[in-house]
Amino acid sequence: MLQPKIAVLDTGIDWSQLTVNKNNISSVLVSEKAQSPGQHAALVINILGTVCPNALIQHVGIMGPNGNATGLDLYRGLKWCTEQDDIDVICLSLCYRNQEPIPEIEALLAQLHEQGVVIIASRHNDFPGESAYPADCETTIGVDQLNGLKLGNYEVLDSEHKILGMNGHGIITKLGKQTVSINGNSFSAPILAARIANSRLKGKCDNLVEAWHSLAS
Repeated sequence: MLQPKIAVLDTGIDWSQLTVNKNNISSVLVSEKAQSPGQHAALVINILGTVCPNALIQHVGIMGPNGNATGLDLYRGLKWCTEQDDIDVICLSLCYRNQEPIPEIEALLAQLHEQGVVIIASRHNDFPGESAYPADCETTIGVDQLNGLKLGNYEVLDSEHKILGMNGHGIITKLGKQTVSINGNSFSAPILAARIANSRLKGKCDNLVEAWHSLAS
């Protein structure tokens, strides 16, 4: 695999703010909200393209410029992804606070999981400890810059076990509880998504289970 593909479900793109190779980026809008570009998508794409320069980045516009999106918008974005056969990683630098599970979205996440797609979802930047959707789903890796992340059945270990570090930050894992730590790193969801894509270039993290084990090894 020479070019892993990362799908980014986000705001519309302000192309003028991109600093990475635009030839590696394609875009589709599945929500009318995304027709008005926001700053967030460009920030996320710049991180992805910097951390994993070889990645193809598929932008999927689901949110308005201020980050507003309904569960239906997320459903449409995920549904579009299930219809593709070349997506390796999905980056959801977004979450819904205090959201009850949505069966239709759970089904799409399960389908993507079966297709070998690894989904990275943000938990919270400002509300550590609160529930976050879809980051808390069993078929996603949820990351929270302030209060750790959820990686299947892993829990926090000591600093000697930090891995996938970037700029002095790292992830700490252990088999067991669903908690992992990333400290002090805003936009940690796209950073982790890009590093998973880099791992796929090396033949690792071909599915969610392998990603969990790679993070813990």
